[in-house]
Amino acid sequence: MQSEDFEKQVRRLKDQAAPGCPGNLEANVLRRVRLEKDASGEGILDWLFVLIPKAGFVSAVFVLVAITSVSVATVSTLTSSRSGEDSLKASHALDFDFVTRTELVTFDR
Repeated sequence: MQSEDFEKQVRRLKDQAAPGCPGNLEANVLRRVRLEKDASGEGILDWLFVLIPKAGFVSAVFVLVAITSVSVATVSTLTSSRSGEDSLKASHALDFDFVTRTELVTFDR
């Protein structure tokens, strides 16, 4: 029953004529476009050039770059040294050094 009422409401709304546009619609749209252009006149480069001369901004960027580079270098060094130790332990645990034993293979002929 409710779906029938809903369908009736939808049909009634579809049959109604759409309201007309106001006479000054074009002027309103053009004014909004013009105002939007004025508000967005500052681009990213303008914003960046305002910040660059400030010593605080430049020093903050320098500190962030230095901290990031030191952190990345430290983590990569620790990771590479750990991986070397792990691979050495794994090769001893799996007995991969049997190839270097001379009692298995003799090279003197």
